[in-house]
Amino acid sequence: MDFYVVPAKRERRRIFAWDPKFSQRARRANLAEDIKLAPEAHQTTVDAFFAEFASRLDPPQYSYMALRRFLSQADEKDLQQPSATSLDSQGSVLLDDRRDSTGWLGTDGETYSARDWEGYSRYPPEGENPVTLLLDIQGLYKRQPISDFGFALEFHLPYYALRHGVSRRFDLRGLRRSYKFRSGLVDENLHEYLYEAQVSLLVTGSDEWFWTAYCCAETYFGSEESAKYYHEKRLDAPSGGEISSRLPVWNPREYFLSILSRRLKQVTKEWNNTVKAVEQCLKAYPNQGVYNND
Repeated sequence: MDFYVVPAKRERRRIFAWDPKFSQRARRANLAEDIKLAPEAHQTTVDAFFAEFASRLDPPQYSYMALRRFLSQADEKDLQQPSATSLDSQGSVLLDDRRDSTGWLGTDGETYSARDWEGYSRYPPEGENPVTLLLDIQGLYKRQPISDFGFALEFHLPYYALRHGVSRRFDLRGLRRSYKFRSGLVDENLHEYLYEAQVSLLVTGSDEWFWTAYCCAETYFGSEESAKYYHEKRLDAPSGGEISSRLPVWNPREYFLSILSRRLKQVTKEWNNTVKAVEQCLKAYPNQGVYNND
């Protein structure tokens, strides 16, 4: 056996640490909740958005062209009035809004601007005046604040989902594609369809008291329970109903990781299911493709 000496190298690793400032309550930053974006007469909403967060020191050419092109593809009218593809009548948006203004009450009777997270994890309060609503996309649009957020935690997990059905379903938004998969491996009369899908989560806020979580999950092929279901059962929708809304997770980092853990399991199972189906199809039809030509 030969032995090789590997010279030690000094590696520079990127270490992400939670900034302690986010653990202190920034009361002034919370006022952004009441500020709405108001474009001037000569501005579009996209122009007003970039102007709001622009700096006088920015060079003229530094204008986020890729992001601007992406935002310009959207039609603001879809957010202001019902459209045929928005599924407004189904209440596709679940809003959960609550606050906890107590902070940490110390043994000396003083209220501190940091929470006792161990106590909150064991006995999480439901919060003051919790509001849960089923909204359409217009209702959500009207409630969006302008917030110069301090932190952002996000993930985007794409996958292909294989489902049985009588007929293929289509994404009315035109964002996702679906395919008729080869059938007959289990039952000749059973049709299988392959659907493009993605689940995304963004948690952003100014501190551990004031933060918002946005979760987008595919529902066009029946992969998720409806927003109405989660609302009536008082369950947390981003977690797939595995967290009760009666016992909310107040720590944004803990909430993000809990959703990431559950959604990673979901996407892993979807990919495993799809890959196994493709392998079986390749074995059954070695000289043909995996898609049905019909």
